[in-house]
Parts: sequence; structure tokens; C-alpha cells
Amino acid sequence: MDPADRFVTLINAPEPAPHLDVLCGLMCEAFDPAASVGGICRELDTLTDGVTPSFEGVMASLFASGLFVGDVDQYHAVENSLLHRVLERRSGMPITLSVVAIEVARRLGVALYGVGL
Repeated sequence: MDPADRFVTLINAPEPAPHLDVLCGLMCEAFDPAASVGGICRELDTLTDGVTPSFEGVMASLFASGLFVGDVDQYHAVENSLLHRVLERRSGMPITLSVVAIEVARRLGVALYGVGL
């Protein structure tokens, strides 16, 4: 099934709600045929290695350590909006960096939610 069609199907499906990693991965696949939902999920899985399962642990491992940073030089570059590229580059915009944090936290059983502003 086409990634865009699969995205629509998941969004319109009854509970349970799809995870952000899958939805973002499908958007990546729709824009970049080299992207892979499975690859994105595996990379997020590896980011949990050695992370203390707490809010502080996730934030320290991903951001305080410098593993991921905000892209201040090319903020509006499309790579900052595509999760697979953010995972490759370890750089992105706040919303995609938040997806990384939310998904790593989910894998560790840590409740972390995005806030719409």
C-alpha cells in the first residue's frame, strides 16, 4: 500500500491510536523512497540502549549529552522535518526532536507527551 494511503488508513482507524514513529515514518516514505518505517523504528529502538528509564534519563541521553542538537544554521531545511534524516544527522527542528524524545520514552515505559502550542 502507498505510504500516504497507509497513513490515512491508520489515522482514521479506531483505537488504538498509531504511534508517532510509524506515522512519521510513513510521511518520510511518501517523500523519500529511501526511507523505511522499519529502519526508523529500529534506530529509535537502539537509542534506548543504556538510557535510564525516566524523563531526566531520556533528556540527558538524547540532548544534554549532545547526541541530538537543534539545527540553527538551516532551520527550515526539509531534512529537519523528516524523521529518518533527523535520526541520521542527529540534528533537527524542535518538533522532530520532540518526536525522537517521545518515542524513546515510550519504548522505555516513560510517559512523555507533546504539548500543542
